Amino acid sequence: MKKTKTITLLLFLFALSGIKAQQGSTATGGTASGSGGTETFSVGQVFYSSQSGTGGKINQGLQQPFEFFIAGIENKNISLSYSVYPNPTLSTICLKIENQNLENLSFQLFDINGKLLLNQKITSSVTSIKMGDYAKASYFLKIIENNKELQAVKIIKN
Repeated sequence: MKKTKTITLLLFLFALSGIKAQQGSTATGGTASGSGGTETFSVGQVFYSSQSGTGGKINQGLQQPFEFFIAGIENKNISLSYSVYPNPTLSTICLKIENQNLENLSFQLFDINGKLLLNQKITSSVTSIKMGDYAKASYFLKIIENNKELQAVKIIKN
C-alpha cells in the first residue's frame, strides 16, 4: 500500500512538471453566462519572437507585421539623382540631391497613416532631417518640384 502511494505521488509530481501555462500578457477577459452555464475567458496576445541580424530580420509566430513599399514614381521625364542615408536611422537622415536645380525643390515627411509631419524647402545639395522627436516607425519622404511629386522613399526609424 505504501509503495503504491509513493509511486502515485511520484507520477503526479512528474506529470505536473510538464504542464505549461499561457505565454504572454493578458489583454482582457471576463465571464460569460447563459442558460447553459458560466464560462470564464481571457484574451491574450499571440506569442511571437523576432530575430534580427546583419542580413535582415525574421519574425516567428502567428502575429506578423506588415509593411508598404513604394518603389518610386514611374516617369521617364524625371532625371533626379538623390540618396537618403542612413536608412534605417536613429536620429537624423541626410537627403543628398545631385545634378539638380534646387530652386523649386522641397520635401515632405509623412507618417505611415499619411499625416504630414514636415514640409520644408530644399536649399542645399545635402539636407539634414531630424528624426529624433519621432517614434520608432516607418515614414515616407516625398521629394517635390513645383507641387509635383518626383520621388517617394520609405524611411525606417529605429
